[in-house]
Amino acid sequence: MVTDVQVPGPGGNIPVQLYQPSEGATEHFLFYFHGGGFCWGGITSHDAVCRRLAKATQAVIVAVDYRLAPEHPYPAGLDDCCAATQWVYDNAAELKLPRGRFTVGVSGDSAGANLAACLTLRARSDAAFPRLQYQILICPVVRHLRSVPMDGSRQEFKDDPELSFQGGLTAFTAYFGNLDSHIKDPQAFPLEAEDLAGLPPTLILTAERDILRDDGVRYAERLKAAG
Repeated sequence: MVTDVQVPGPGGNIPVQLYQPSEGATEHFLFYFHGGGFCWGGITSHDAVCRRLAKATQAVIVAVDYRLAPEHPYPAGLDDCCAATQWVYDNAAELKLPRGRFTVGVSGDSAGANLAACLTLRARSDAAFPRLQYQILICPVVRHLRSVPMDGSRQEFKDDPELSFQGGLTAFTAYFGNLDSHIKDPQAFPLEAEDLAGLPPTLILTAERDILRDDGVRYAERLKAAG
């Protein structure tokens, strides 16, 4: 069952789509934030992904149609994801979703994985925020492309037709404005955080041919080191 919901957010209503595999059959929520360089994509572009996730996990998949850059620069998208997660959690009964001993996880791909990881860091220090049991990060953006030298996967795949280094910088400019803005900001790039202790169990999926690959591996290594 798929339900469209309008969630109140900091910039107006946020369209959210709920994928419920079977009525009352689950106590698990998995929020999904789509990729697209902070500028493209939405609920429609990732509909098939969310349907497959709901079927495979038997969780209620909550797809969030957050605001996009350049019309809505950082932190608009992140604020929308946080607001939607909080609201759906608080209003589960009104939405006729299971409430009780349920688990809450966040996930996303590429830019959406950045939003999931940043949300998880926010949640760690906010007692009022739902306790997250896990995060799933698919090809995550966790560090600014210009924050380290051009080496490793950044150099090897900088001209890749799927996601080039220059294409990544273009998306960053649209989202953050000045290209060097927030370059070392841990609230925008989780790999810049000094302390990663206390975060929930994490699954990170990387792609072999991807400029983001080495950053995802490094984030996994630091999470392991933090326990």
